[in-house]
Amino acid sequence: MAHTSTRYLAIHHHLAELIQRISTPDIALRKTNILLARDHYERFLKLLDSYDILGASDSKLLEAYHEDKANFSTANTRDAAARRDAKIARFRQEKELKRKLEVRSYFFRDMSRVLTLPLVSQTKPEARRKRRTCCPRSEFD
Repeated sequence: MAHTSTRYLAIHHHLAELIQRISTPDIALRKTNILLARDHYERFLKLLDSYDILGASDSKLLEAYHEDKANFSTANTRDAAARRDAKIARFRQEKELKRKLEVRSYFFRDMSRVLTLPLVSQTKPEARRKRRTCCPRSEFD
C-alpha cells in the first residue's frame, strides 16, 4: 500500500473519536452517538483486518467480538487482576505502535525532503566543476 494511501485508513477511527466527543444532555441522542461511533470503529477494524494489518491476537479478538457483540469483553470482568493486566498490556501495545508510527512518519518526511532536493546538490563537486568549465555560464549557476 502506498504511503499516501495509509492516512485514509484511519478516517473511520477519527470519525468515531469525534462522534464520541459530542456532548449532549439528551440520553437518547447520546446512545445514538455511541452506536454511530461503534459502527465507525467496526468499519475501521474491518478495513485493518482486510489489509492484514491486525496481529493474530487482535484478529481473534475481532472474531470473538463479531460472534457476540453484546457480551464481548477483552478481559474477565469478574477478576480485577486480569482486567488490570489486560489494560496494562493494551497500553504497552498502543505505546509501542504509536512509537513505530512516529518513527515511520519522520522517515517519510525526511525521505520526501531528500527526494525534492535539486539534482545539482546531489551530484559530486567534480562533476559540477566540469559542467561549469565546459558549458557557458547562465544566470542560474
